[in-house]
Amino acid sequence: MSAEESSLGTFGADQVGEPPQLESNGFVRLRNRLPLEDKWTKILIWRQNLMPRSIDEQKRIESWFLAAARNAGAPIPSGESPAEEPDFRFQTTNGALGIELSEVLRPASSNNGILPVAEESFHREIIETARRDYYGEPDANPVHVSVYFTKTRGMKRSKHEMARTLSEFVHANAPRANPTSIFRYGEAPEGFDSVLIEVDHSGDWWSGESGGVTLAEIRPQVEARIAAKDKLVETYRSNLPDCAELWLLLYTGVTVARSMLIPRDVEAWRIPFRFDRVFWFAALEGRFAEIQKTSDTADWDASRRSPHCLSSNP
Repeated sequence: MSAEESSLGTFGADQVGEPPQLESNGFVRLRNRLPLEDKWTKILIWRQNLMPRSIDEQKRIESWFLAAARNAGAPIPSGESPAEEPDFRFQTTNGALGIELSEVLRPASSNNGILPVAEESFHREIIETARRDYYGEPDANPVHVSVYFTKTRGMKRSKHEMARTLSEFVHANAPRANPTSIFRYGEAPEGFDSVLIEVDHSGDWWSGESGGVTLAEIRPQVEARIAAKDKLVETYRSNLPDCAELWLLLYTGVTVARSMLIPRDVEAWRIPFRFDRVFWFAALEGRFAEIQKTSDTADWDASRRSPHCLSSNP
């Protein structure tokens, strides 16, 4: 996984979306609502939201997705050794194997030209700044705040101005919460669809995300990620023993900004790549699919491999 991918993180907000809905126009709509039960997943999400990711932590997250894909039925062997280029190496009864991981994100085209993970990060910074400013006031009462932002439709907004507005709004309206008050669009400050204030809670403030992706946007995003990784195939192979298998594991996370469903027709896709096998694991669904390569790249790759390698690897 590249440094650029690592900086994007693996998860978004600390809520899992509702079961995805496929609408008649081919639009897949997701919305954060249900709290996660898995403690380790909560830790991974919280860390991504609030602080930069270390190399060791990134590798732990990659290990989580590798194991989750394996548990979902992907034919990934156990006994992996963490590495780089590719991310994991194995020694199996059939020989050496390397697996590279890469996250497939919802495209900017699904969110009015703004990358959903970037918007999600922008929202988190607003929430954290507003919370810090609120508790900077000497008379601030402990509250938990949950907000949904108004869709910008590509318009720019001031992060600091929105944080200040939210902090002042919560400070002015916290006394009205008995124990909870919710302010919907029109009552909430500009830029917010809703603001919920709960007294006697000192937990982190929270922001929800909503959005979707069309089926027509999914395949190009997957193809682009495969193509980007395929450029590095020679580098990956040079770091592996002779005749080693090389696989690519794509993954999508569980939150709105990072979730994409695996289309039903994925088994009919034919995409050019030089990896021996490519898999896609969707964490929200808990399922995986194998993506097939085009016949021309399969023939080209075979022509590049040594004859004894072709006979030794099934």
